[in-house]
Amino acid sequence: MITADWTFWYDSLSPSTNELTDRVRGFNISQQVGFGRMRTMLATIELDNDDGALTPADGGGTGTYANVDWFTQPLFIYCDFVGLTGTESATVFHGIIQSFLSVDNGTESTVILTAYDGYSIAGAVPPDAVNISVTATGNIEDMFDELGDAITTFQPFPRLDPATTAVAQVVNRLDASKGPDGDYSIGNTITGTILDVISNNILPSGPGVAWPGVISGSGTTDQYEIYVIDRGLMRDTTNRITFTFDEGPGDPTVTGSDIIFNRIDVRYNDTDLYNYAKITSGSVGGVTAIQENTDSVHKYGMRAINANDTLNRTDTDAEHAAGSWANRYSEHRYAPRQLAFSSATIATHGPKGSEADLADLYDLRYGLWQPCTVTWTPTGGTSTTRDCLITGRDISGTPDNQIVTIYLEPLEDFSSFVLDSSTYGVLDTNRVG
Repeated sequence: MITADWTFWYDSLSPSTNELTDRVRGFNISQQVGFGRMRTMLATIELDNDDGALTPADGGGTGTYANVDWFTQPLFIYCDFVGLTGTESATVFHGIIQSFLSVDNGTESTVILTAYDGYSIAGAVPPDAVNISVTATGNIEDMFDELGDAITTFQPFPRLDPATTAVAQVVNRLDASKGPDGDYSIGNTITGTILDVISNNILPSGPGVAWPGVISGSGTTDQYEIYVIDRGLMRDTTNRITFTFDEGPGDPTVTGSDIIFNRIDVRYNDTDLYNYAKITSGSVGGVTAIQENTDSVHKYGMRAINANDTLNRTDTDAEHAAGSWANRYSEHRYAPRQLAFSSATIATHGPKGSEADLADLYDLRYGLWQPCTVTWTPTGGTSTTRDCLITGRDISGTPDNQIVTIYLEPLEDFSSFVLDSSTYGVLDTNRVG
């Protein structure tokens, strides 16, 4: 039997006495990774306020939290998975509180806090603030490092500790030993908010992916981590975990790593289908590249993406980016898109020893943009297994009972060829780049 113990706290960058766990009536966490664009990550928690402790002083409150300035507070959510073989911890969410709502019917009172990832907040920096002062070339990590220099200069992230004197971006490239690298150039022609630069300039150039990570402290500096992957779209072997999902039923007395799910949604992709791409680089001596998958266009009609002011430095690199957009995502594939399981399912059917796999899955550092195998038997059909990619998750419920929804895409569209790999090295299936 595996149980999930949740912890919610605010105020400091390390566990503190400012814990909200006992007040949490319900919560929802939504975390998505978008290819070629940055997505918002957020968490909402509903807190018991029957004792009035959370009512602000401005509203007549005199309790413990009456004078807390909630809009300067981080929100941290963790989960410990306790099983027969030990306890494993997951860092589920890090963000900054941006909304405070009090609901009071005269008998019961609750407070709803909503927190967003740091980049969603700092992303609103005015256009003239993120002006890269020098021209730099390199791969996706180099481009984010250059953006980090602007962040160091303009300090757009909130400072979360009284001792903090600076904020900084920490870039963690998850495909560093695998590639392939893009050939990009960023310079003083690039302007816009932080999210503009990431979503309109950097990521479409691959296309690559990026998502916000943990918030930590180093001396007097608050650090906002961001995870990035260049156009190969794969984590390298050091950072890769392949999860296994099965519809079960699982046996909690047998050691295993399968994660048992209750529901699966299988469908054709009907939104993110592209077969024509026009890439116009904003780099020095900017280039334009057009790629079209004619077979897909003839079958489905033209599904176009037009990306302007990308960072592709050469004709060849722009053609590579356009080809990735037009060819990677040009087919309707019937594949799992969502699966869901409950904490009750984990407790009852989770294999012995799978608490480590669950902790990795729930952790924002390890559970997103990871490969997985999904096995299910459709009604009236036979057992089917597909290789998929985890692109997001929603976790909702109470500290005692949650529903977890995992979002999936076909792995063959979001991976690159790896020699001698039975998963990534399949000819006519896995892409060379």
